[in-house]
Amino acid sequence: MKINTFKEASSSSLLPVILSWFVHLLTASSGVLALIGAQAASEKNFRIVLYVLVFTIIIDAIDGPLARLVGVRKHTPHFNGALLDYVVDFVTWVFLPAFCLIQSSFFTEEMRFILASFIVLSSGYQFCCEDLKANPNFFKRWPSAWSIVIICLFTWPVHEKIFLAVILLFIVLSFVPIYFAHSLRVDVKFTGKESFDRFLAKLMIFSSIFFLLALLVSVYFYPEVTKAFFYFELTCVTCYGALTAIHNIVFYKDLYLSSNK
Repeated sequence: MKINTFKEASSSSLLPVILSWFVHLLTASSGVLALIGAQAASEKNFRIVLYVLVFTIIIDAIDGPLARLVGVRKHTPHFNGALLDYVVDFVTWVFLPAFCLIQSSFFTEEMRFILASFIVLSSGYQFCCEDLKANPNFFKRWPSAWSIVIICLFTWPVHEKIFLAVILLFIVLSFVPIYFAHSLRVDVKFTGKESFDRFLAKLMIFSSIFFLLALLVSVYFYPEVTKAFFYFELTCVTCYGALTAIHNIVFYKDLYLSSNK
């Protein structure tokens, strides 16, 4: 009886550790995918690069909830999964998209290098700000989501001058204290009205999931342009921008009113 009890206790305590290391491995796998993407970009195989960008976005979306579900901090206390996530995120969300931009045929060669350099430099600043996630449901400053920008650059039927303006705007917003909502969080406050905010948060989550699926379909049909998916993706981006604007207006209005009491 004692032997069986010991074995059961050992197996029950070992499983969470194994699952925790599996989550860390899942996070690290994005770095390997980035290597594949970089090689594909150097060979001008942009369809593979776009697939890599989508898959790394999916991994980044699920590894956090999985880490909290299995309790990685408790079961692998000597290993900093958050640091691993930061390292991998910079490679997949920043470096690979910037390198893909350099290897592309958009803009001039000099402009591609300048834009890619500013993407890396501005993201380096944003990643290292200690108040990056002052609120766990919001990113303070543009959250360096360059993978999405590059996927849209390749798959959207939009003039590259517009994308030039968008890229420059996001580079600037990497330094501006504007709050961007985490698109997969339920308890996000936009207006301060609890029931309405809960509805908006759920709407944002569902639209974000379908937006990602639409990007995957767009990459599948690349280099052909799928206008129906383009309009859907544009609608999702517009809605997210509107929610971001609403939150910041309400937040800074309340901050102003409280400071002038």
